[in-house]
Amino acid sequence: MARDEFVERLAKLDTCAVSDALDRLGYRGATFGIRPVWSCPRIVGRAVTVKVKPAGLERAKRHLCTPAIEAAQPGDVIVVDSGGRPDVSAWGGLLSLASKTKGLSGVLVDGACRDVDESREVGFPVYARAVVPLTARGRIMQDAVNEEIQFGGVQVRPGDLVIADGSGVVFIPQAREKEIIAEAETIAGHESKMAEAIRSGRSVVDVMESLGYEMDSRIEAFKKISAAAVSDAMDRLGWHGACLGITPLATGCRMVGRAFTLKYIPVGVVKGTVGDYIDDVPPGEVVVLDNGGRLDCTVWGDILTSIAHKRGIAGTVIHGVCRDIARSFDLRYPIFSRGRFMRTGKDRVQVEGMNVAVSLGDVQVRPGDILVGSDDGVVVVPKEREAEILSLAQSISEAEEKILSEALEGARLDEVRKRHKYHELQRR
Repeated sequence: MARDEFVERLAKLDTCAVSDALDRLGYRGATFGIRPVWSCPRIVGRAVTVKVKPAGLERAKRHLCTPAIEAAQPGDVIVVDSGGRPDVSAWGGLLSLASKTKGLSGVLVDGACRDVDESREVGFPVYARAVVPLTARGRIMQDAVNEEIQFGGVQVRPGDLVIADGSGVVFIPQAREKEIIAEAETIAGHESKMAEAIRSGRSVVDVMESLGYEMDSRIEAFKKISAAAVSDAMDRLGWHGACLGITPLATGCRMVGRAFTLKYIPVGVVKGTVGDYIDDVPPGEVVVLDNGGRLDCTVWGDILTSIAHKRGIAGTVIHGVCRDIARSFDLRYPIFSRGRFMRTGKDRVQVEGMNVAVSLGDVQVRPGDILVGSDDGVVVVPKEREAEILSLAQSISEAEEKILSEALEGARLDEVRKRHKYHELQRR
């Protein structure tokens, strides 16, 4: 049996993480009222669908669900649309035995099943809405196999992914499986970190507030992608976001977060302040300081670095210069700027606006835009285009990983690049 990457990845998740991912992405896939009929294992696989209809004068030509079992491949899941009927069984013990013998992962019945003890004895997972001893004969019959069905209010097509556990049943449309599974993996990883923090003795209130139960899943996804891949994606879409001349103070610092912006102007007759804003910056965000590109005075120093690090701020980006850089090196706090200089900005510049549109050279940054920083520099992702840019950057990153892997295994680089369209990855 060929390896199915998405089934393997789904098997490491649970229905709750997948349901949350569907919610975040605006898709529907979670059902309700379907439960395991014995203490059976979870089910993960691809759907082979069966549609059931009431029996009439027409006699069934084949036993209910047997064509689906014949058509299924090892690891598949039989999904039976019995219209939610609790009064007649659409699945029984002989079907469980045949499915187990063929290596299927399980069956889901939006309706009733029977022969629960027999299914338990052969170890075949059965999830259903109800259990009843009444046979299907003369009551219901098979209408179609491997056609689109409705299951608990969710549209299911042959080949869609399905996961079922103690919390219920969730379907993932095949056309969206890459996006949804990646989102679910991000959510599961974040909740795992929260669980580890609670086990270590931290207060649950502190964990929820500091780590953020309502995680920004797109930020987590961008953390897995290089700034270069994001830049290539934006090139392909014709969107300028790479910040020329703004570089990291230290190598090896990675930064991803949403923008918290401040705009500076030269002081006038009445002196203003450089701003006491740091306590208002939410954890995980990036402080973006527009000092007009000035190289003669700073707007960031060691006090701000220390507090930002303690508060869990993701990093600082300056269209200008900073000072006291030794502290940022000690704390490994990410700072990106046009350089370093020791002279203070006090009585030279003042805050004109907070959380307003600012510029990093010729790139506009607005509050809530995503900034991705690495050893290569900083790229700004506008919040209105972040989903599109993220998806394309993920595709570019995956293509480049395949190119590198195949080349290192001995393939010719020019052939591998051609196969994965390397020279077109950033082209509009």
